[in-house]
Amino acid sequence: MLVAGLAALAACADPGTGPRNAIPRAAGAPAPDKAPPAVGNCTASPVQAVRVTTSTLALTVGQSATVTACTQYFSTYAVRSDNPAVATVAPSGTVTPTQPAPDAPYAAPLTITAVGAGTANITVTDKKGNVATVAVTVTAPPPAGITFTPSGTVTVTYASSSAVAAVGVREAGYTGAFTFTTCSATASTTCSASGLTASCTKTTGSGSAGSVSIVALTLDNGYPGGPVIQVSAFNPVGTFSPPSCTATVGDTNGNTATLTINPAA
Repeated sequence: MLVAGLAALAACADPGTGPRNAIPRAAGAPAPDKAPPAVGNCTASPVQAVRVTTSTLALTVGQSATVTACTQYFSTYAVRSDNPAVATVAPSGTVTPTQPAPDAPYAAPLTITAVGAGTANITVTDKKGNVATVAVTVTAPPPAGITFTPSGTVTVTYASSSAVAAVGVREAGYTGAFTFTTCSATASTTCSASGLTASCTKTTGSGSAGSVSIVALTLDNGYPGGPVIQVSAFNPVGTFSPPSCTATVGDTNGNTATLTINPAA
């Protein structure tokens, strides 16, 4: 009797021979020896509260980035941006995640788009009230530089003894004033530039056969529709060409562009 009892105890202690009472694994739970697959940077260890793949983003206006939110348990997410004028998120509102594999966390990709310069917080809240935040910093794109409309070359054609043209001055993202910084021309021509005016004066011939031709530039920063350079060419006699010259326009950030004025052939 004693021998039989000892044999039974030995059988229970030996996992290879005695009966086992297996503890059932919850549906969808990972096997003990198998690490759950990753969803982006969301790895189940387990994911006890909602997570996001990154907590900070630095974007330029117009750029987008995708962030993944995840939980080990099923939960809809409340997704919102606290400053849509700076950054938007899609989808937003109530978002339902998906489970890409039986042992993977539930996950939802979120696209964050930079709209304007500044800061915004994208928040993801799960059903338990846990909150994950993506702090977004958005900067404005660098200016494209100063441009002239319709072009950076102006050809003035005399009508009687004068000619006039208008050139728009533009710079994306810039709202300050423009000024003339330099003005230059070929020999026998005197040029000057200061603030909102620039001019080139050319002397042709001498005495009674001589004449003076002038190109005068005036910059109007308050012109309706945008800054404009008024180009005027004068020749008192009407038989001499105005001088060819260039004028450099600058902004308060140190950017410059050159406008060329040519007489008609």
